[in-house]
Amino acid sequence: MIKIIEQSRPYFSRSAMLRGLSERLAGRKTPAASFAFSVRFEGGRAGAAEVNLRAYDALYFSNPYSPEAAEHLDLILQARRGNNRAQAALRKMDQEALDRLGQAKPERSRPNRFDEFLLSSGAPHESSRQEAGNKGYNLLALSAQGFPVPSFCIIKAGYRKAFIGINWSKRNAVRQSALTKLEALTGKKYDNDARPLLFAIRSCLPESLPGILPTYLAVGATQRSLPGLVRLYGERTAYELRANHLMSLLLAAEPIRYQPLLDGLGQERSGIRALVFRLERLAEADERSRFFTPERCVNFLIDRIELFCGDNQEMLRSLMDGAQTEPAIILQEMVVGKIAVNSFAGVFNTREPGGGERRQLQVRPDAFGEEIMTGGAEVEEITFAERAVLRKRHREIYEIIDCLIALEAAEGAPLTFELTSERGMIAVLQMDKTSLSGVAALRSAVRLLREGKIKRSGLLEIVKPFHLRQLFSDTVEGKDSLRPFAGGLSILPRGEVCARAYFSAASALAARERGEKAIMIREIFQPADVEAMVEMSGLVSVSRSPVHVAQIARKYGIIALVGLSDSGAVPVIRENELVLPDGRRIGEGNFVVISSEEQRLYLGEAKTVPSGMTESKELWPELVYFKDELTRFAAAEVADGQALDNLVDLLLIFGETEAARQLVNRWFRERTESFLSYFAATRIGRHRSRLQLFSLLDFPFNQAELIRRLSGRPKNADAEGMFIIGRAMVWVEEKLGESALNRLCSGFSGELTRAIRAEMKRAREYLGVARAEKPATDGRALGNSMERILRAVLERKESGLSEEEADQVIWLAMQDIDPLHKPHKTIARALGELKK
Repeated sequence: MIKIIEQSRPYFSRSAMLRGLSERLAGRKTPAASFAFSVRFEGGRAGAAEVNLRAYDALYFSNPYSPEAAEHLDLILQARRGNNRAQAALRKMDQEALDRLGQAKPERSRPNRFDEFLLSSGAPHESSRQEAGNKGYNLLALSAQGFPVPSFCIIKAGYRKAFIGINWSKRNAVRQSALTKLEALTGKKYDNDARPLLFAIRSCLPESLPGILPTYLAVGATQRSLPGLVRLYGERTAYELRANHLMSLLLAAEPIRYQPLLDGLGQERSGIRALVFRLERLAEADERSRFFTPERCVNFLIDRIELFCGDNQEMLRSLMDGAQTEPAIILQEMVVGKIAVNSFAGVFNTREPGGGERRQLQVRPDAFGEEIMTGGAEVEEITFAERAVLRKRHREIYEIIDCLIALEAAEGAPLTFELTSERGMIAVLQMDKTSLSGVAALRSAVRLLREGKIKRSGLLEIVKPFHLRQLFSDTVEGKDSLRPFAGGLSILPRGEVCARAYFSAASALAARERGEKAIMIREIFQPADVEAMVEMSGLVSVSRSPVHVAQIARKYGIIALVGLSDSGAVPVIRENELVLPDGRRIGEGNFVVISSEEQRLYLGEAKTVPSGMTESKELWPELVYFKDELTRFAAAEVADGQALDNLVDLLLIFGETEAARQLVNRWFRERTESFLSYFAATRIGRHRSRLQLFSLLDFPFNQAELIRRLSGRPKNADAEGMFIIGRAMVWVEEKLGESALNRLCSGFSGELTRAIRAEMKRAREYLGVARAEKPATDGRALGNSMERILRAVLERKESGLSEEEADQVIWLAMQDIDPLHKPHKTIARALGELKK
């Protein structure tokens, strides 16, 4: 009697299994899988043994511990020993499987007019990050290279623009086409008992924004499909999938209302069936219950994603420096790691994020991947230099890990992969560049360059100015004893700071003059705050709009948190205090801690320890090597203005002012048009980096040439006129004196000189506000974000809106999703409590 101990194999797509079966039944030799498929078993006199199988055999091993899988393995073993009856039985079974798979071929899905808006796994990799999103683009690349990526279909970003007006029927038709294509790719059916399709709905933009955009798991865990899920995964897992789906719907509908209720349900410990029953009653009673039906919930969840991106365009544009905010939508078959036997969710980092020296694997048995990705679960962490340590513990990962590491050279950076193992079947769900600490970024960049995996220009893609500043920053200890005040979105991936809180630029700057560290907390930061922001140790924006905060934090390495909330409750600033609805408050001068990794604000003082970099010699060889490489950059190696900006910052951190000056002037001469375009795109509040480049240009000739050429370009509406010209000339006046200013202007026409003087006046007014010398005299610096308008409406202040428009604003706001809610954490917490 055969007993299967375990399997180790990659995920095989239906098309891969179909090709293998077709080759076999046509009498042609079938190649072995690109990644090993092996089964360990017991039986007979030989004791434990192992056998290698082919991709199409995976059809019979969805549950390798079932009697059916053991019977099929026995049949394979007999056939390989020459048993004619076994060989004939296998051929018959394979023909039946081929017929079944043939019906599920993607080619058999009927083409329609909406296919032009879709991209899918197995298709030629001919796309861009603009239309597929960063996550979708990476999935297409992994799939094209043969990695075990679960089948997926991408709805291209901007597909809605193809339809004039709000044409819901056509938008929904595109989404239905994507679901139909995913059914064809997997051979499964949505809302079906016999072959239930379980999938995730993910969203992505051209740049990676971990933890911001909504993700919905276990879509397809409907009431009708539940019996089929029980057969596939067992009762506990099937009902947890159903509970996860219901929780996702409720949290997508109204997170602030349902999150406390779901927390309470999880603590009742009444069993998973009872939890599902309660959730179904909650969903039925909700006023949006009509959207929770299988027929409408896919559209409902995609609507929530698109509404989130539409309502948070300002935030998303700031985080991506102006890139598009139309999301690509990914429907991806779900591989379930939340099974008790030989299943897990995991994350593999090709370079350990904290140190950069070794590889790192984090796994959690019996878990959903989002529990690890959002930091909501304790994990087993394995760091290693050679993959041999994984051979016994995680054989399925061992088989593919070298191929994952090899992708570093193609991507030019350390990489992070989200993995899931379902009963020994490994799948790669996502790939992204790793968020690195300062130490890890430096060490990884140097080693990749030495290994020949990146060119010198690749250093700028891995090491940012804030990474170097982080190396010499204090570290915070003992924050675990403090009570969390609120969560938010971190601008920098890593770092912590403890300092006193201040609520105005004037008080924060006064604290800095007294030699204190200061964290400035504002409802929303304005351009006028920039001059003060760069002096701070930390920044906190209550608003979810990180305009200016993102740019300043990244450039100057300032720890920053935006979009504060606590269990859905948003704090408000009143009379120099940050106040939550439950009465907790942070007062002016109170100590607080910002943690980037935990994305939290704590109230209280923690111990700070000075950086050991000045005494430690461990990283000095890498620092010296890195600095020497920076000084060797040729102008042609610097791709664009942002790369130049970063390179100059890095050089100045090392004190290489002369090297920075020579580089800037060479780039100006050789890439004049690119230099001008970078300056012309300057907005108020985002000018400091350009001002730094201007200060390094040769005086007076290159500086004058830049001003002359800029003034002759068409004015860009987004550039706030030609503010940068006035600001640059004020810098000349303040730093070099009136005579230097006159000399610079001596070659200009009278008309240009008058225009420059007008821009200088505007710049001085801005600086007066920015340096807290006088209050703003007009509304130019106040902004008109949705939150300010809504607050004005709700407080019955003058908002400039008609009564009808005000009602519409309130309605839209009430439909909005809390952008920082973490439904996966709520779901995981509720399900976790049931097991205690």
